[in-house]
Amino acid sequence: MHISLALLNGFTFWSIGDSLTDLQQNLFTIFNFIFVAPGVISQLQPLFIDRRDIYEAREKKSKMYHWAPFVTGLIVSEFPYPLVCALLYYVCWYFTAGLP
Repeated sequence: MHISLALLNGFTFWSIGDSLTDLQQNLFTIFNFIFVAPGVISQLQPLFIDRRDIYEAREKKSKMYHWAPFVTGLIVSEFPYPLVCALLYYVCWYFTAGLP
């Protein structure tokens, strides 16, 4: 999903120049780039809700550990996925749009 959206955004604004109109196109492609993040967040949100239900049903009752290490572990374990997706999106988008 990320690569296809990046290539679509990049090839839509293929090799933007330096004129005043091209500046507006630069801003619009950056605007599109910024609004991909909510899609990634909405992909991860159901996962955290499911894990929260597991914590409340099992881990909270056993009192083995507090919720803070549980949430920290979830964030640390899920952090590489959005990082790799963001890097792939950026590389595919930046060079196809011809940004300086």
